[in-house]
Amino acid sequence: MSVILGAVSKANSSSAEGTPLNIVIVVACLTGASPLATDMYLAAFPAMRSEFGVSSGAVQLTITLFMLGFGVGQYLIGALSDLWGRRGLLLGGTVLAVAGSVLAAVAPTIELLWLARLIQGLGTASGAVLGRAIVADTSRGFRLAKQLSLMMMIQGVLPIVAPVLGSLLAGVIGWRGIMWVIAGYSAILLVFAIFIVPETLPGERRARISVGRAMTAPLDVLRSGPFLCFALGFVTAFGVLFAYISGSSFVLQSVFGLSQTGYGLVFTINALAMVSGSAINARLLGRFTQRQLTIAGTYALVAGCLAATVSGLLYPNLALFVGAVTIASLGVAHVLPNLTSLGLAALPRESQGSGSAVIGTGQALVAASTAPLVQIGGAISPLSVGTVMFCFSLLTVCAVTFGFRSATSAAS
Repeated sequence: MSVILGAVSKANSSSAEGTPLNIVIVVACLTGASPLATDMYLAAFPAMRSEFGVSSGAVQLTITLFMLGFGVGQYLIGALSDLWGRRGLLLGGTVLAVAGSVLAAVAPTIELLWLARLIQGLGTASGAVLGRAIVADTSRGFRLAKQLSLMMMIQGVLPIVAPVLGSLLAGVIGWRGIMWVIAGYSAILLVFAIFIVPETLPGERRARISVGRAMTAPLDVLRSGPFLCFALGFVTAFGVLFAYISGSSFVLQSVFGLSQTGYGLVFTINALAMVSGSAINARLLGRFTQRQLTIAGTYALVAGCLAATVSGLLYPNLALFVGAVTIASLGVAHVLPNLTSLGLAALPRESQGSGSAVIGTGQALVAASTAPLVQIGGAISPLSVGTVMFCFSLLTVCAVTFGFRSATSAAS
């Protein structure tokens, strides 16, 4: 806890030179609406399957469609924000997120729930893509990495609270009540954003291009070798995390026999690892380079994923599986903020929105494809989840390696 408080204190003391702390907190909470919308109702999946009379895959499709909307929304909103600014799109997107959450809460069929989740993802995307862009507008280098780590710490509280609260509420208000809670969360943050978050991209710094050209601008940033590699490293590392998220409900409850409450408590362990890892990363930045911390995080990521795979193959055991995922989560917490900072630093300031759009879109597309991947071969199991995690971790190693080589070549 002292490490976390120290990291917050350091971020606060440097806020005058970067993004103000109150803005960081609000945009972090807006970004956190995504894990809230995916984690909070996981414990209710078996109940949803029974209510609608559909397969596990049909229920998991509610995550896939949310992430699809989340990805498309980040691309569109990020690209347009370089042209129109951040604030208006942030507020409009949050309104759409509230509307999608309400529609999900009252959906009478699984098909309408799919549509609602798609809308919910489109709106929630505004907080994620513009949160990164808003911070990048006013911070650079290791200070940006510190503030991104602080954002991850704040966001990390939601994955801790969401599954525990969701598992408690699922038996009281059901998954529909949980959707109403998500709608209320987004509505409250909308009010805070109106009064706290200013426009961070003034007119003179906006891109002077047409709307049609803005739609292709995110593709232009892919010409930067360092950005492309670091962005790929980010999305594959996130793929590790989401492989566990998408399969955790069935593995922990159906395979290991945990109750909804037990599932929430185990999920909390992994979320605490994310928060602690982000706090440690923020504290160590300045003492160690972003390169060193990224490589250390990658080692932890691969080690945890390999352990999860071996455990699932040879000796499926709850403690071993959760311990392996916890190690991987510590690695993810070091990798994500540093790769985001390194990637955006490779781009000019007028392309921060497009760069954030590419990162967010890739993140969402990987997440949308991960849910079906963990089902390959039949039922979801510790081995299937661990294998997908390990494959993503190897891709992260490749992306990070080529990213640093490309950055070195570009600097010389």
